[in-house]
Amino acid sequence: MSRTKRNRKNSRSYLSDMYFLDHEWVWKTTPKGYKYLESVERDKQSKEYIKAKAIYFTDSGSHNCKEPGPSLFRTLYTERPQRREAKRQLHNYMKNEEFVVILNPKNKLPYWT
Repeated sequence: MSRTKRNRKNSRSYLSDMYFLDHEWVWKTTPKGYKYLESVERDKQSKEYIKAKAIYFTDSGSHNCKEPGPSLFRTLYTERPQRREAKRQLHNYMKNEEFVVILNPKNKLPYWT
């Protein structure tokens, strides 16, 4: 199964439905002067149709870009600084027993994007 098919399988985005991409919405007017939108199918050879088809089959836009990032990024910006802070706090406690150790259970995760 293709990657695009997997990405679009459970998608709720309007971009996941080809109908909205290969149809153009045009304002029409009734004889009485009322305006309404009507769906008109695009010509299969037109540039707009080819562009809409490319948008549909691309992998961009099929995620929300809020992943925490690769492990290297997580280690550099989340885990390692937290370990350093814990070691610093414990070192200060060992030097001075009146020092109060304050450690957060887990720091806020920075995002990769």
